[in-house]
Amino acid sequence: MAKILQFPDIRDQTRYETEMKGLQGNLTEIYDAIRKVEIGLGMLQKQSEEMENDYQQLIQGYADIVGSENIDDNWLEFCTYVSMERDPKTGDINISFTPPEEEKDNE
Repeated sequence: MAKILQFPDIRDQTRYETEMKGLQGNLTEIYDAIRKVEIGLGMLQKQSEEMENDYQQLIQGYADIVGSENIDDNWLEFCTYVSMERDPKTGDINISFTPPEEEKDNE
């Protein structure tokens, strides 16, 4: 008995190609949107880091004026660095707003 080969149905092929082209267009739009969001996110992260650095410098200046122990806790929310150390001799708590790498530069 001979083996019968079935010819592909052109209608099915065309339907698949049409659907795939549509999905390619949709995926291209989604990937473009994702790229735009990633770029925007990167810009926002950079902007927030710059603002946090500015805020940290302001809080350091403020601490110099009022004393670090007199800073109200509502000002600490956006500080990127707050250090509290207890003096073993006096028991006093020393608060610093200078990140370690800046402390080394000042010494």
